Amino acid sequence: MSGYSIMLDLKGKRVLVVGGGKVAERKIQGLLEAEANVTIVSPSLTSKLVRHTEQNLCIWHSREFKPEDTMDAYIVVAASNSSEINQAVKEACKPHQLVNIADDPAGSSFHTAAAFKRGLLTISVSTSGASPSLAVRLRRELEESYSQEYEQFTYFLFDVRKKIIESSLNSNQKIKLLQEIASDSFFRAGNWEDEFNKLFH
Repeated sequence: MSGYSIMLDLKGKRVLVVGGGKVAERKIQGLLEAEANVTIVSPSLTSKLVRHTEQNLCIWHSREFKPEDTMDAYIVVAASNSSEINQAVKEACKPHQLVNIADDPAGSSFHTAAAFKRGLLTISVSTSGASPSLAVRLRRELEESYSQEYEQFTYFLFDVRKKIIESSLNSNQKIKLLQEIASDSFFRAGNWEDEFNKLFH
């Protein structure tokens, strides 16, 4: 499957997840972190998903899937333990809907990546469904390379980028300064505000 990597804003968007097992649980965790409005259709749930519904983090319909469940869903995730049900979910979706089928990567219109965040920085790894386990292993290796300090660094960069763009510097000066403050040497120097002021003034 050829892919085009994007970041989707799912805040407030309706997402349907069919299935209530461990696979669905992993999918739902990422969706909740993205602040999506998650609806689960499944006769049963894992204990963790039950807690999510009790805390009103998800809406749960305790029954089998119906084709009309996909209506108005921005994203649909078929993660039941039945390939037949998962395919029925896919067939019920409209062409414009994004569909992920847990046991049929080739038949999915998108794949989720193994990702982690450091403030405003998101790093993700995808094998296009070939090996989620490999993606998870590589994500863990990357997590060790990018410390929690990057969380503060990304917020710092967000603030000073606005100052640079709104400044009277010419285009070349702005580009050079933006590149310099994003460099590894600048990050390792620490005291970012002081270092920036030396460069900016």
